[in-house]
Amino acid sequence: MDLDAPFDFGPQRGDAPPSAHSRARMVRQFAAQVLDVSRSAVVVVLDLSTREAMPIVAGPAPVPDSDEEALMSLWLQHGDSTALRSVPPRLREILPADKALVMPLLTPGGAVGVLAMSPPCVHRRVLRKIEALASDFAVTLEASEREPASRDWERRTARSHWTSAA
Repeated sequence: MDLDAPFDFGPQRGDAPPSAHSRARMVRQFAAQVLDVSRSAVVVVLDLSTREAMPIVAGPAPVPDSDEEALMSLWLQHGDSTALRSVPPRLREILPADKALVMPLLTPGGAVGVLAMSPPCVHRRVLRKIEALASDFAVTLEASEREPASRDWERRTARSHWTSAA
């Protein structure tokens, strides 16, 4: 596998803003890419930029029930730096490890998500690649949030311009 190959995260600038479905697909694609690069057993991505933070699980893991999703969301939302963290016993069936590498998806505007990986994900070059992927993906998530707001503002501005000119 070529660790320097480019990755496609979905919609680019100028495309229509992503729906909840296409946004979830973007998160699943990112989780699958990290799973492939990291060679981890399971990868979990939590998108914090939506109203309901729902974890996306990639890898051979059982589908979490609503209680496990809530616990996973709470567990992943705490922490602002990459670190090995103890996996709560209730989540070890989904994330099969005592400890997982947890990495916030940060942009200059703040955290937009969190990534958790079960071992093995320890090779320094692989971690750098995952950090680069995470950074690019975080910016993509943040941009997809800003896009609808800026288009709405542009429509309101254009409407007020035409009504005041009349």
